[in-house]
Amino acid sequence: MRAKHYPIRPKQAHGYLMAISIPVLYVVPLFVLIVLTFF
Repeated sequence: MRAKHYPIRPKQAHGYLMAISIPVLYVVPLFVLIVLTFF
């Protein structure tokens, strides 16, 4: 019975979501600039 091991999983999921959202913040303005230059 490891009750302390289970609450770690939501924190890992949140850290994974943060790791995705940071590159997205850089890619989205770059994508907008590309779209503006083409149109």
